Order: sequence, then structure tokens, then C-alpha cells
Amino acid sequence: MDTTTLFGQVKDEAGLPLAGAVVTVGSASDITEADGLFLLPMIKVPEKRAVIVARKSGYYDSSRAEPVGRNGTMRELLLVLFRR
Repeated sequence: MDTTTLFGQVKDEAGLPLAGAVVTVGSASDITEADGLFLLPMIKVPEKRAVIVARKSGYYDSSRAEPVGRNGTMRELLLVLFRR
């Protein structure tokens, strides 16, 4: 397992920040505020790759696998959710 910090923003298909989206990696999660930002600090992820899932009622879930840094390295992500 590696330890990393993932942060970023969830937006809708129009490019607007999306509040109230739940971003999950393994057992760690965060809920976005009005600016769509999330932070998952110092989380344990499988070596070299993390699966990030974003969910919000009324939108399709979004998931993706991302390479991650080691030993606390930070990685910035942009997640886009599309309205159902």
C-alpha cells in the first residue's frame, strides 16, 4: 500500500462546480462544498493506482483509476458528473 493525498474539484457537464458530491477512494471519502472542491489527505491506496468514485443524486456516477505518487505525494484531479 502507498500513502497519498488526492484533491481536486467535481464539476457538472457545463463546467460549474458541483456541491454535495461524495468522492470516495477505498474507505476514505469527502463531500464537496459549494466550490466543488474535495480533499482526501494521507490515504492508503493500492500500490501505484487508486480508483476514485464521485456520486451525487440526479447524476451518473463517475469512476476512474489514476496513478498515484508515493510517500504522501499530492495529486490533483478534475471529476465531471453528467446529469441523468
